[in-house]
Order: sequence, then structure tokens, then C-alpha cells
Amino acid sequence: PVFGLYATIIGLILAIMVVSAVAMLVLKSWLSNKLMKTFLPLISISNKMDFLSAGDLSVNFDENIASAEIGVLVTALNSTVESIRLYINDIKNVLKQLSAGNLDVDTEVTYQGDFNEIKESLESIIMNFNSVFTSLNGTAMGVSYNAQHMQASSQELAAGVTEQSEYIKEMFNSIEELSGLIK
Repeated sequence: PVFGLYATIIGLILAIMVVSAVAMLVLKSWLSNKLMKTFLPLISISNKMDFLSAGDLSVNFDENIASAEIGVLVTALNSTVESIRLYINDIKNVLKQLSAGNLDVDTEVTYQGDFNEIKESLESIIMNFNSVFTSLNGTAMGVSYNAQHMQASSQELAAGVTEQSEYIKEMFNSIEELSGLIK
């Protein structure tokens, strides 16, 4: 009877061990599947962040959303990338217009947060360019006025020199006549 009791206990322990092993395998499989669903999107996001940090703004975060947290992360990342795209396209447009000589240009995007400093800098550059060119225009007008004034003065001087030359010529002729009469 003692041997039968030991056999039963050993049988129960073996059964518990088998059930535990099966339960552990099922739990491992379930956890592995759950972790893969959670970590695969994070690995994909991490890889795409490498492209983004290298300047590739064509990145789109379209991972399979396994949890609400990853969904929030994907939405925030897509929104961030779109904002940066808008800012860069606006900056490119302003610089392109400035390089074409158009100083009547303005930013077309509402810059938020720290990016607002970029908008303020662009507006300051445009304002300074306008100021410099307005000043250059005023200087050019002053130079043009002074050149016209100098031209008029030069013409008056030339006319006076011509008149003086003719007067001296007449005096010389008169002196020659007098000199001829005196002889």
C-alpha cells in the first residue's frame, strides 16, 4: 500500500510536470506572439527613424498597430514628419523667390513652437533685403541726380570756355590790328 501511494504521488507529480510543461509552452507561445506584435512595429519605427534622421522626409509610418500606445506614436510621428515637410517646402519657396529677385514674398505656413524662430528669421531676412535695396535705390537716385547736375555744370563750363576762347580770339585779333596800325 505504501508503494501504491508513492506510485500515485509520483504519477501526480509527473502529471503536474507535464501539465506545467504544456502550460509553459502555451504561455511561451502566447507571450512570444504578443511580444512580436508589440516589438515588430517598434523595430520598424526605429529603422524608419534612422532614415528620417538622415534627412529622408518621404518616410511614412504605416506600421500594423498592435496597441493604442503604438497607434499614438505612429500618429504623432506622421504628424511631425508632415509638419517638417511643410516647413521645408515653405522655406524652399521663400528662398527660391528671393533668389529670383522677388522681395515681395512671405511665408505661407503657420510655424509652431521652436519652428516659429525660423519664420521670424525668414521675415527678418526679407525685411533686411528690402531695406538694403531701398537704400541702394535711394543712393542710385542720388548718384543719378548728381551726375545730371555735373553734366549741366560741365555743359555750362564748356560754354563758358568756348565763350572765353572766342573773346580771347577777338582780343588777339584786335591786338594784331593795333599792332599793324602802330607799325
